[in-house]
Amino acid sequence: MDINIYDDIEYKETISTAFLKNACAFANYNGGKIVFGTSSKGEIVGLSGDLSRLSETVDKMIVDYICPLPPHHISINEDTKTIELIIEEGTSKPYRINQSMTYFCGLTV
Repeated sequence: MDINIYDDIEYKETISTAFLKNACAFANYNGGKIVFGTSSKGEIVGLSGDLSRLSETVDKMIVDYICPLPPHHISINEDTKTIELIIEEGTSKPYRINQSMTYFCGLTV
């Protein structure tokens, strides 16, 4: 899969549950990419800690909080100390956080 096809890219300096809204919206729309370890302007700041463990944390948060589970892929870049999360447009819409709020790009339902 070519990860450069996404128009929607979000940058996150750290990993927190805040990214789940974006992931849910991407799954409900056309997909997107979230890059952890980058400033809001897309500048690389890097993540501290074990990137493998951090990527497992991202995956667990998606599994635990988004229902149904959206199609996603996680990749680690050791050189830049960043993690890329690709969320594909899902086929089991709507995707929701904790089976309550539904997020679409630009909207909350």
